[in-house]
Order: sequence, then structure tokens, then C-alpha cells
Amino acid sequence: MDLRLFNYPSDKPRTAATTAKMRSAEQALDVFWEKLNEHFILKIGKSLQTLEVNYFQHRDIQITPLWVPVEEIRDDSKFADSVGIPGALATLVERTERTVEESKPLVAREKIKTRGHPTQHSLEQ
Repeated sequence: MDLRLFNYPSDKPRTAATTAKMRSAEQALDVFWEKLNEHFILKIGKSLQTLEVNYFQHRDIQITPLWVPVEEIRDDSKFADSVGIPGALATLVERTERTVEESKPLVAREKIKTRGHPTQHSLEQ
């Protein structure tokens, strides 16, 4: 088996090419585990999953999603056109309210000089 089939460029920037390589590697891993599981069933009579139940934690399998070009991702101007200006403004207000807490007023902090000698300018204030 060619080990290049398992090349998984997750450390590279996400592009159409790297996404295709990652999906291809995932498919190669699926085939590998399927053949390994078949081998265990033939030799031992049990699948690998039933043998490893006591040794490994259950983990959800994450599959790399299909590549979506940037142009197809929702554009805010198209979103505004689809919901209308009032809907877009309501969404903007809602997002702003979630990120800004009204309970904490903004207070300017006074910076106190801790090193060096005070200057004439700082003494006058």
C-alpha cells in the first residue's frame, strides 16, 4: 500500500487542493480500517471494534467537508438584499447587543508612572 495515500495536509492553508487531499486520505483510511476489521473477523471471529471496547474511548469521526469557494459563501450584501434593510439592521443590532455588555460602563484608567523620574509636564497635571 502506498503511504502517500495517507498524506493529510491539515497543517496547510485550506484550499480546494488541500481539501481534496484530506478527503482522499480519509477515504484511504476508511478502506484500511475496513480491511483490518475484515482480517480480525476472519482470524478471531470478532471485529476490531468489539475487541477494543474496553481499551479505547468512543470518539466521533470528523470528516472534512467539501470545499466551498469563497465566492459561494454568504455575502453580507446578498444577505441584506434577501432579508431587506430592516432585517439586516435588526441582525446587526442583535449581534452588537450580544458583544457589548451594558452592565460595565467604560471608564478611562489613569496610568501611573512607575519608573524613572517624574517630568515637569506630569507634575503640572
